[in-house]
Amino acid sequence: MICPLTNAFIGLIGVLIGGLIGHWLVGVRDIAARKCAFQAFLSKWKAEISAPDRSPTIATAKPDRAIVAYDSRLPSFCAEVKRANGVFKDSKRFEVLTGRLESLKAEDWQNNQPRDVILEAIDELIKFAA
Repeated sequence: MICPLTNAFIGLIGVLIGGLIGHWLVGVRDIAARKCAFQAFLSKWKAEISAPDRSPTIATAKPDRAIVAYDSRLPSFCAEVKRANGVFKDSKRFEVLTGRLESLKAEDWQNNQPRDVILEAIDELIKFAA
């Protein structure tokens, strides 16, 4: 016959192990959700930047549509980077790629189209995040 104290001890061990497994599963699910949200944000941002400009052109008075799309979503990108912090195994590479994309300036596209430079940085990050 098993002692009631043994039953209580086995039950306590079962609850603790079940709790730890549940906690681990929630953590795995959270990481997967944050990674997926970051990838979705990048894909949407890329689509906004790469969309052709269909408005009538006035060459001198109109800013580049890619720069406007980049600048308008940059604060959201920074928030997504904070949310995705710790999701990727190679955190150093993540910091380098996101830092590059966060800090693009007019000097970076002196000899290229701004759209191409921005999309190249986003593509590298998408490739890394996949």
